[in-house]
Amino acid sequence: MKKLKLFSDFVPSSYTTECVTEAVKEILEGMESIDDPKIEPRSPNVTLLLQDNSKNKGEKPVGIEAIREFITVLWIKYQAVQSRGEKSKILDSICVTLDVHRKAAIRLMRKKTLPGLRQNSGSRKEKYSKDSKRWLVHLWMRMGRMNARKMVSALPEWLPLYLEVDIPRAVKVAILSMSSSTIDRILKPIRAQLKRNSNSGTRKSQHLALIPLRALGVEVSELGHVEVDLVAHCGGSLSGSHAWTVTMTDIFSGWTCARVVLGKEAQKVVTAMQGVVDDFPFVIKAFYFDNGTEFINSTMIDAFNKKCELYRSRPYKKNDQAHVEQKNHVFVRELFGYTRVDEAKIIEKMNDIYINDWQDLQNYFVPSAKTESKIRIGSKIKRKMALPKTAFDRVLENPNVSETVKGRLSEAKMGISPWVLRSEMRKKLKKLWKHFVTETKWTGGEFHVA
Repeated sequence: MKKLKLFSDFVPSSYTTECVTEAVKEILEGMESIDDPKIEPRSPNVTLLLQDNSKNKGEKPVGIEAIREFITVLWIKYQAVQSRGEKSKILDSICVTLDVHRKAAIRLMRKKTLPGLRQNSGSRKEKYSKDSKRWLVHLWMRMGRMNARKMVSALPEWLPLYLEVDIPRAVKVAILSMSSSTIDRILKPIRAQLKRNSNSGTRKSQHLALIPLRALGVEVSELGHVEVDLVAHCGGSLSGSHAWTVTMTDIFSGWTCARVVLGKEAQKVVTAMQGVVDDFPFVIKAFYFDNGTEFINSTMIDAFNKKCELYRSRPYKKNDQAHVEQKNHVFVRELFGYTRVDEAKIIEKMNDIYINDWQDLQNYFVPSAKTESKIRIGSKIKRKMALPKTAFDRVLENPNVSETVKGRLSEAKMGISPWVLRSEMRKKLKKLWKHFVTETKWTGGEFHVA
């Protein structure tokens, strides 16, 4: 028997179809001692193009026919030789040429019948069409780019109310059947996150003793416990007078309302909070603040101390205010971004959007997730998340809310549509930002799946 030559001896690293064919012919010429005319390569039923790793432009990638012929020749040779050294050289040739693991080459050569090749062997057929993916991205944009878990919970209610375009029924069924992980996987290349500049406008108050610390580790199981925080519309510079959003979030239900004020003087913050309190459908029992001077002062105590309880968080522990801190992003930043606002007429328009559009959209139609349980395992905490629900649903499920309030909220929800709120809000935002260079995601362009 003639000495076996490796396939790599004939074919360079940047191989093409032509050089593979020539190499196979040379190998066949050196196989005179092997006589097995019954074994013939199968006819190809697929066409697969490998990734082109060639550095030379204009060279064609190797097709599956050339690879099948190459494997056939070496398989015949492998079955005929007895020496471990010769078999090892054949395996080396396969590993180097096809860039596969040695165990994969061994399994391929040990097959009792001639090995065949399939396109994308071992992979599943794609379940969702490109149309379904395009519509998912379109709806995600129109729904405010909410996260996948929220979107899965919101789509059954939002999708029947979408009347702008007639979505094919098959696409609707496909979108409603998608899991949150599938939605995340489809949207992963679409998402573009803006880098946030870390600016804090909180200045520690010198009168912390006026308000006690909140109790830690106590689970809130009733409505009316509200966290309060301020969000700066400073455009990256805290100098001068600019707008601040006063955000208030109920810990149990997630019901959130907001107002914008120019500057954060104590009296302005108190006035804004008194206006927000009227937007809540239930009685406020306790307020939770951070340690800023805008909250820890005598004006705040005089205004609310007799009506409800006041508590503050620990200094430099932002997780004590986790509920409202999370809403600072999804409720304020996603809507108005980081543009500087220092004009009174702009503030009036921002409050109009908050009161008439954004609060209803978020509280009635956008679900939020809550921790159902958490268990400490060593140094880690394992959390189990409940299915996302809207703040409206949590209020209806609470037995302490009167039937009158529940009926009023249900009647209010029946008269509004999330798509109408989104459309009206988009029009207002375009008018609001027409004098600004910076645009928010609500006024930007749409993304499409290629």
